[in-house]
Amino acid sequence: MKSPFMSGFWLILVAEMGDKTQLAAALFATQYNPLLVFVGVMLALFILSVMAVYLGKIIMDKVDKRTISTIAGIMFILIGASFFL
Repeated sequence: MKSPFMSGFWLILVAEMGDKTQLAAALFATQYNPLLVFVGVMLALFILSVMAVYLGKIIMDKVDKRTISTIAGIMFILIGASFFL
C-alpha cells in the first residue's frame, strides 16, 4: 500500500520540476546567499502546502465531492485548452 505522504511527495516533485518558481530561486541563488534562498524557498513552499491542505479539507467538508470533481475536471480541460491557444 502506498503512503499518501510518498504519493504526494512524488506528484509535487515531478509536477514542479523546472517551473517558474524553481527558475527564480536558481536566479536568486546566483545573487544572494544560496542557503538563505533555500530556507526562504522551503518556508514559502511549506506555508503554501499547509494552506492548500487545510483549505482543501475545509472545502471538502462544505461542498459535495461530485461537484468538486466536476469543477476540477472543467478547470483541467480549460487549462489544457489554453495551452493550445
